[in-house]
Amino acid sequence: MPPAQMTRKACDVCYRKRIRCDGQKPRCSHCVLYKSDCTFQATSRKAAIRKKASGPTAALQSQVQSLETSVDEAQQRIKELEARLTQKSSSRSDQPQLGEHDVSYSARASLDLGLELPPQHEVLSGVNKFLATFNTILPLFDPQRLLSRSQKDISIDWPSATPADGAGMLYTADDSSNFNFFLSRVQLAHIQGQVYEAMLSKSPTASDVYVRLDNVARIHQMLDDWLARIPSEFSASAITESGNTNLQRAFGVLYSSHLTCRSVVCKAHAMEAQWIPSLRDFGRKAVEQGIVATPRLPVGWHKLVHESREYIELFIAIDHKDPAFIW
Repeated sequence: MPPAQMTRKACDVCYRKRIRCDGQKPRCSHCVLYKSDCTFQATSRKAAIRKKASGPTAALQSQVQSLETSVDEAQQRIKELEARLTQKSSSRSDQPQLGEHDVSYSARASLDLGLELPPQHEVLSGVNKFLATFNTILPLFDPQRLLSRSQKDISIDWPSATPADGAGMLYTADDSSNFNFFLSRVQLAHIQGQVYEAMLSKSPTASDVYVRLDNVARIHQMLDDWLARIPSEFSASAITESGNTNLQRAFGVLYSSHLTCRSVVCKAHAMEAQWIPSLRDFGRKAVEQGIVATPRLPVGWHKLVHESREYIELFIAIDHKDPAFIW
């Protein structure tokens, strides 16, 4: 059976002149330009018979076809991903828009549902594949130790309270009292980790109201216990009165980290989405409407205010160009 003759898309004028025909009706633009009839009666030229490639040319053509197929598949995959992204964006746009200050940390955690980690078996499969392929060429990790964790790295003992070499110890000017500064800083770092896990992380338990209240009370107690272990000779007021530059620098950084934990637990800092707007609304109502209502204070607010006032005096006593406070 002879092959079916393909319909020519170009008119006779465009076909003879070998120019692209736009196919407009009743006459294409070139027929209008040349004032000719737009007909399709001319006999088509016979296509030249291509010889079948052989040898290296055939191999190259096969590789080109394989690459073209891979490119087509990649483009199809990109179109599918773009379609999914469009569907997600349209579904999110249908949700009610919330103000910038209407979303707390826990609410933001519930919105980021698309950022969950893959299952553990998929992660381990990817890690094993990396170790078996790329890591053999560029050995970055030890396969025997990468997936293992030492018990010493999980549970580390506190530094010695009375080190034999006296490392980390601070003394008053008359040597009447001493304090293990390094041990206190390590203990405060542990509390900072608890603050992050309880107040700033996006774990499911952190979004529960009752769990958060328990965490607030627990962290306040940890901060109180940590502060009570510091001798009175090294309190903020005593350090301010001593005039010792080295002690003021060291304890200025230490008490600053302590107050940062207090402010995060009380949600009274500039990064808190609800703190600054609540201050503005309280002042606006007092000025415009004359309404002075009792503000809703967080747990531990009075401690934060008292400790901040003592720290301000210590901070003023420190040189403003001190390297410890230049970030």
